[in-house]
Amino acid sequence: VVAVLPNTFSSQYFYVLPMLANETTDNQALQVYSYYKTFPMLSLGDYIEVLGEVTETSTDTRLKIDDINDIKILDHDYIVIEREIKTDQINDKIINQLIAVTGTIISKEGKNIYLQDDAGQAIIYLSQGSDISASSFITKQDYKVIGLARQTKNGIKIMPRSNKDIINIKLIEENKAVEPTVLSEKIT
Repeated sequence: VVAVLPNTFSSQYFYVLPMLANETTDNQALQVYSYYKTFPMLSLGDYIEVLGEVTETSTDTRLKIDDINDIKILDHDYIVIEREIKTDQINDKIINQLIAVTGTIISKEGKNIYLQDDAGQAIIYLSQGSDISASSFITKQDYKVIGLARQTKNGIKIMPRSNKDIINIKLIEENKAVEPTVLSEKIT
């Protein structure tokens, strides 16, 4: 199931969550890589089949494809729900998982946003392809941030995919919005 679209973090790859036998998704995302940067039109939640060579990078298990025909879209509209964690749970075990952290924005430095909860701090990294601006965050306000936990040379960072992954808690409370609690299912 597509969890991160092409061109969000890079033009050469995107991420999928493998479908398990019980029709839920695995927590660990796999990178689908194309040297030629050619992918079909995909949407978050597309259920796809990928034919490729499995390789390892320093941070990812990668499926390397040769061309666009190595990806077949089988179905659409699957919902992938993130795993909610506290900042003290950010460690090697959550790398390449879709997670959510909730806390207060304490500072902003370029593309790095620092979020703090009662357990510690997390670094939110705004990739160029996500089209998220640091101005989307207001210091000293509470946010829920959804993103893929990625290992970088400067530690583990949470990388949101789009503005939809940035939730201002104050606005949610004012609008009394209800969030889904389903792990993964097909919309019918």
